[in-house]
Amino acid sequence: MNIPDNNSVLLLYPGFMRGQFSIFSLALGILLGIISGLMTFLITYNEYIRHYPTKKEPLKMALKAALVALCFFFALSVLIGLFLMIYGI
Repeated sequence: MNIPDNNSVLLLYPGFMRGQFSIFSLALGILLGIISGLMTFLITYNEYIRHYPTKKEPLKMALKAALVALCFFFALSVLIGLFLMIYGI
């Protein structure tokens, strides 16, 4: 009896585990994005507040930095999830 390896089994069932993994990848991206955004905001706000007399400008800059970190880690998680889905690692 010829038993196929795992890669050929996945090719026979193209939707197998792909939907579940993409949901996991999105959930992980959201979680990592929120955590990294929050930490980035706290660190940059704490540093910028020392250099400005008002709180308005440091708040804007810290929010921008947090948004960039959130988007970066979310996109990174989605790209890693796509890579793993395509190459089946």
